[in-house]
Amino acid sequence: MLALLSSGAPLQAATAAATPPTAPAVALPVLPAQAASVTAFLHRGWHIEQQFQADFDRDGRTDALLLLQPIQPPQPEGPPQGWSAPRRLLLLLRTADGWRLAEHNDRLLPRVDLSSQQDPMAEGEITLQPGGFRLSLGLAATIGSYQMATLRYSFAHDGQCLRLVRYERLELHRATLDTRDLAIDYLKGVVLRSQGNAQSGASQQRRERLPAKPRLCLRDLDDAARFKPM
Repeated sequence: MLALLSSGAPLQAATAAATPPTAPAVALPVLPAQAASVTAFLHRGWHIEQQFQADFDRDGRTDALLLLQPIQPPQPEGPPQGWSAPRRLLLLLRTADGWRLAEHNDRLLPRVDLSSQQDPMAEGEITLQPGGFRLSLGLAATIGSYQMATLRYSFAHDGQCLRLVRYERLELHRATLDTRDLAIDYLKGVVLRSQGNAQSGASQQRRERLPAKPRLCLRDLDDAARFKPM
């Protein structure tokens, strides 16, 4: 989980939290470099959780963006237990004779302890944007904390990869309704920080220049709960 606010604490007093617990390692199947069909990138025991079609590399062919997840056994009644399943994001580019795996990421969508945290995709979504897509994730504790955050990653294909062009982190304390937001435009090199209160509507903003940093591809990004955007 991201560090937000302790109950009743002023926004200025927020501090970084300890590193979140690490999910147990899972051996993931090797993906083929190319295949004749989209379903050929699926291994036994996995399914396509979400699928999107668009011409990402602007070559006139319709490509595919897949979100894959292992098929889960029926859950017993009661609160969820255990760790959320791993998820894989794949960009498949259409070729003259099939599909090519352009890049993939197995780490970005965090695995969380479902006994105390909400599945990041429960309130998350993937939406297409011109030449790319936006991934939204929700990080929220289900017990013991009022903290929650929405993370948004915007990607655009630049001819080499799906490049991260914008990052947003929207934090909310559900008891006090204090907010703290961060938005980074990697193309313009601009950082916008804001803090306020969702109930009163009060807000303060500060604009900064983004320090020089290599622009990352989808394949480069680590666990969203640990990602350092600057």
